[in-house]
Amino acid sequence: LLLRAPFLVVVGAAVLVTAGVRALAG
Repeated sequence: LLLRAPFLVVVGAAVLVTAGVRALAG
C-alpha cells in the first residue's frame, strides 16, 4: 500500500490535469 500510494497519486494527478486541459481546450 505504501509503495502503491505515490503511484496512484501521480496517476490521479495526471488524469485530473488531462481532464482540465481537455475542458479548457473545449
